[in-house]
Amino acid sequence: MKHRHSHHAKQAYGNVLGRVRRKGFAVTLCDRDTFIAHVASIWPDSQACPCCTRDMGWLSPRQPDLGATPSVHKVVPARGYVPGNMRIICTRCNTAIGDASTGAEIDARVAALNWQRQQIREV
Repeated sequence: MKHRHSHHAKQAYGNVLGRVRRKGFAVTLCDRDTFIAHVASIWPDSQACPCCTRDMGWLSPRQPDLGATPSVHKVVPARGYVPGNMRIICTRCNTAIGDASTGAEIDARVAALNWQRQQIREV
């Protein structure tokens, strides 16, 4: 385990557990120790989001942007928070991806974003 990232993994576990409880998700969540060990092992050394390359950090006076905070992404949402199905990306990218987990869902999301890009150009 990357011990230097274990404190991030513990915070991520608390965030995920709170979200699962708050929203009443019926989702698979591995045990705490497995989650923390796995998340610490996949935490990006560079602290950059692998999707958009922006620097990630927890909310603080130095990092006031919620979109830049680290987020645990489920590659296939139905599989839940289990080793092999989790990635660390920024909240903004995780929100943009949402629950798209099939080629058709991803294509639809890309088409919608391209449409939005065109609308912005026309304004």
